Amino acid sequence: MLTSSLSCLTLQEICALAWGNVNLFDYTNRLQSGNMRLYLWPPPKGHDDLLNPFGQTGSNPNKDAPCLELEFDWFGYHLIFPVYSEIREHAIYVSEEQEDFEFTSSRESAMQVG
Repeated sequence: MLTSSLSCLTLQEICALAWGNVNLFDYTNRLQSGNMRLYLWPPPKGHDDLLNPFGQTGSNPNKDAPCLELEFDWFGYHLIFPVYSEIREHAIYVSEEQEDFEFTSSRESAMQVG
């Protein structure tokens, strides 16, 4: 999820003007592409942080709200977020490769010393 915040800066304080959250992947696990207008939300009362990561995703239905125009690259094909099992398989593979590299590196270092 991408979180944005518009803020004003004075010499004495920083205050949030608006915020917005966008899912980088849609409901079909495809990476967003193309242009998007994100109408921002007013900051919650009493919420002094500049970001609101737990806020609602998507655009404010009030079209008088501040708006960000976002442009996501198009790669000529859809980029799909992998399923959990593929992520896990890759993590195991990378972990095993790292262990092999560390073992080989430590063995080569020991040979150079001795």
